[in-house]
Amino acid sequence: MKFDIQPIHLKNDIVQLVPLQESDFDRLLKVASDPLIWKQHPNSNRYQKDRFKKYFEGAMLSQGAFIVLDSKTDEVICSSRFYDINPDTNSIKIGYTFIGIKFW
Repeated sequence: MKFDIQPIHLKNDIVQLVPLQESDFDRLLKVASDPLIWKQHPNSNRYQKDRFKKYFEGAMLSQGAFIVLDSKTDEVICSSRFYDINPDTNSIKIGYTFIGIKFW
């Protein structure tokens, strides 16, 4: 089965899933820089710019990452991505997700 891991743009009245672009770094960092998001995460220092940059670079390399926006306000809600695509089992995982605390 052919699966496009980064469709052009998905949108409804509540959210938009937009393929992640290099130009999204600052907007996403602004949300991700809250230490509370990462408090229980194994990489609890990911709120730091240099640590977040590694996460962001991995997301860009995956070619399956999204920035998720509020459709009404255009605010950044979160980021997520597809990974571990396995054509043999026809499976894909969704993860590497974090959500801004405003939207918890």
